[in-house]
Order: sequence, then C-alpha cells, then structure tokens
Amino acid sequence: MNELIKVLFIGDIVGRPGRNIVKDYLGALGVNTENNPYDFIIANVENASHGFGLTEKNHKELGEIGINCFTSGNHIWDKKDVYSYINDSDRLIRPWNYPKGTYGVGHRIFDVKGTKIAVMNFLGRTFMSPVDSPWEIIEKEIENIKQATPERVKEHLLELIQDLVEEEQITPGCDNGYIDNEEGIPLLD
Repeated sequence: MNELIKVLFIGDIVGRPGRNIVKDYLGALGVNTENNPYDFIIANVENASHGFGLTEKNHKELGEIGINCFTSGNHIWDKKDVYSYINDSDRLIRPWNYPKGTYGVGHRIFDVKGTKIAVMNFLGRTFMSPVDSPWEIIEKEIENIKQATPERVKEHLLELIQDLVEEEQITPGCDNGYIDNEEGIPLLD
C-alpha cells in the first residue's frame, strides 16, 4: 500500500500581491525545509504576472518557493514570453483541450514519494474562445493516463455550472482528485 501523499492546491495567484501572499504562506509552513507539511504543491498561475499571464521571471520565482506544478487557463498566453519557455518547463501545464500543435502540454506525470501522479488541466467552453472538447480528450486519453498511474488530479477552469454538470455526467470516476478552479460560476443554491 502506498504512503499517504499530502497535496496542496493553491487557486488563482493574481499579480504581485498574490505571489507575495503565497510566498509568505509557504514560507510560514516551512515549505523548502525538512519540515515541509506537503509532498506536492499545485498552483494555478495564469494570472500571476500583473494580473494576467505568467512571465518567465515569475515562473522561476514561483518554482523557487516550492510549487511543484503550475496549472493555467486561457490567460497563460497574455505574456508573450511564455512562448519562449513553456515547452521547456517541467512543471507548467496549459489546458489540454487547446488544439494539437499548441505550445506546452496539457498534462504531466510527476513522481511524488515513489508514486506517479498525473495532473491534467482542462478549460471549459462556455463564454471562452473556441477550444477542443475536454470530454473527447478525457474519453480518448484517460486509459493511457490510468496505465501510467492510478493517481490523478484534474483541474478544470469553468465559467458556468453547466460545464460542471456536463463533466459530472460524462466523466464520473475518471480521477482520484478533482479541483474546480471556478471562474465566477453562479451556483444553483
């Protein structure tokens, strides 16, 4: 049986204030020390530079404070220097449902305490620029991911509750961890 893995997910880091808060928080927790309470830290960074996009400087800075995996969304492209480093980054993930040929990757498999963890990133389609169907990608690729690792974390940036309803109907049980980094979703309660 695998050892318990403690994962921290940090939602949308926005601009310098967000980066400073995260840096202070992770420092106070003892991240980057032997007392680190987490084994793996994931953060959404699509707005980490001046409130939109991610510069290479901020990419490096956030990695140095202990974040292991960066997820993103449609704003990842707002800082043009992203094209110069996204293909070489071993921790940055852009939404998987961008068309083939798009810079970067939509999922990565990380080794955490001897356990392989797949992190997948998808973008909802309501009120967004056209992207490929996340459901078709999940349906097509999930078996390959399951063969590589039993542990999966999926982040989905959503605009409407309808995206979530559709996902729950189409992809039940396809992941072990699920994060909705909701972008202003009006809830039905």
